[in-house]
Amino acid sequence: MSKKVILEYDGASKGNPGRSGAGGVLKSESGAEIARFREGLGHGTNNAAEYAALNRGMKTALDMGYDQIHVRGDSQLVHNQVQGHWKTRNENMSRYCSEAQQLGSQFKSFDMEHVPRGYNTAADSEANKAVNLPPGHVETEGGPYGYGGRY
Repeated sequence: MSKKVILEYDGASKGNPGRSGAGGVLKSESGAEIARFREGLGHGTNNAAEYAALNRGMKTALDMGYDQIHVRGDSQLVHNQVQGHWKTRNENMSRYCSEAQQLGSQFKSFDMEHVPRGYNTAADSEANKAVNLPPGHVETEGGPYGYGGRY
């Protein structure tokens, strides 16, 4: 049986570059919140944080058994690079983009939607919390079967 999830993701960098974090929310097709996640990234750029949030969200969805995903984010750069509309000229962005494309290919269905910043407030909130976490520290809340924790 197919399981579909909506991922709303965002990245934050205080200083760009500066302290950065990734965050997001997984929702059901009806819009009910399933889980929240955040990851401390250390010193980095906003674009790197956006990619980290997208990739962490897809990994979380796969770990939770979802095989279809609809992704929403406010980063026009990430949206267009992952979909192949824009080239990735920066080596780091190219690696992040390749990882996102590889993760996306693990879903039976993968599509992306660029949304205005005002429609991404829950993910933005998680990303802003994440800038204060130690690099590599991941926190999740919610989800079925007690999915969540810190690692």
